[in-house]
Amino acid sequence: MFNRLVALFLLTSIMIVTLSCSDNTKTSTPSMDLLTAIDKENIEIVQQNIDMGTNINNYPIPEGIPLAGAHPLHLAVVKGNAEIVDLLLSNGADINLEANNRDKATPLHWAVFFLQKEMVDLLIDSGAEINFVDANGTTPLDTANYTKVINIKDEKKLSIINEIITVLSEKDALSASDL
Repeated sequence: MFNRLVALFLLTSIMIVTLSCSDNTKTSTPSMDLLTAIDKENIEIVQQNIDMGTNINNYPIPEGIPLAGAHPLHLAVVKGNAEIVDLLLSNGADINLEANNRDKATPLHWAVFFLQKEMVDLLIDSGAEINFVDANGTTPLDTANYTKVINIKDEKKLSIINEIITVLSEKDALSASDL
């Protein structure tokens, strides 16, 4: 019994000393990975990951998970989070980075396909290549036309894609067949 009390006292003392000596405001690693932080739209943790040196241009979603191959910028675009997109771009994210999957689509392609008009505007204004041809042989305008066809019966989605097509057309976007 005495040995158990001594052991308990020693463990408690060690825990108290450890906790009182640690600086809980700083950690050596972020509390969550970059992709999870973007998915949860936690800009502070995204910044922590960047500050800790996470390679934002080589951190794709693994195979077997929805949106596999998407890099951080692709995911932020799909989430429609302009603040995180701006943060990634200002810290060196490649605006024309191809997804790490068979489609090799850029964030602009993804913004179009996922009906993220604000992201389309932001990416174009930030210098995205408007006529980038992905591995499927499609430009963002081709993606928009395809997205229009698959959403033809949904008036709300159709309205958004028509706005996106207008934006792309006003910026001289072309179909791959016209390049």
